[in-house]
Amino acid sequence: QTGGGRQVVALTPRGFGAVAHIDDNDKLSPRATTPFSLAGIQSLAPFLSASWGALGTSHEEGLLLVSESGRLLACPGPRPLAGGNWQCGPAVGFPASLPLATGSRVIAATLARIGDRVHVALVDHHSPDVVALFAQENREGNSEWSTLGELRLPQRDVSAQTTARVSLAFTDAGEILIATGGGSLVQQRLLDGATIASGDYPLQSKDSWRAACLLHNGPMNTTVAHLHLLKTGQSYSHRPAIVSTTVAKHQSLLFQ
Repeated sequence: QTGGGRQVVALTPRGFGAVAHIDDNDKLSPRATTPFSLAGIQSLAPFLSASWGALGTSHEEGLLLVSESGRLLACPGPRPLAGGNWQCGPAVGFPASLPLATGSRVIAATLARIGDRVHVALVDHHSPDVVALFAQENREGNSEWSTLGELRLPQRDVSAQTTARVSLAFTDAGEILIATGGGSLVQQRLLDGATIASGDYPLQSKDSWRAACLLHNGPMNTTVAHLHLLKTGQSYSHRPAIVSTTVAKHQSLLFQ
């Protein structure tokens, strides 16, 4: 949330983005989108995810990126003006890469600084139905990854579970939102695994769905923004579209 009101950012895997505005009813505003591009990241693209959050103990905020190769980067400060470049580089104060085993290929991932620790959630191709959770620990002056646990992906269609797209996003309240292209999502608390909200969402098109995130600072804290890439009628042309849905709140323990 900035002086320009509540906003949501859509990014391509190669670092081209646009800012859309959200109204007081958690709906997409008719205001024009603001395009921008990321700089200094070309050799590490494509990217799996991007999130807004604290970059360090100084509480500076910026964009956090996870590449398909597992590298972690940051774009500090406010976003650029329309048509401008957002300078990015190594995420200072963060590990250089995800905690991946040799030979693993990451399918989905996200990271955030929650409290005084860096948290990571990821899905690798060896276990495509499991979300692995890690936190960075400082022991005897050295930083290392500590395993927090695992979560199962939400599912509506068991047969499509291992092939559906997966989106992961942390929240400021220490929760994780897990959504799949199969039409299911769940919001869970990291502290004890309690389910805050879950349910199915209507699919406009399973092929067009790309990612989801919780809308922060909104009147409904279970409103989720979904990014779709819709075909325009031309063979290789697509346009981004953002659709909002809500999920029911409840509590149950799902940690393994």
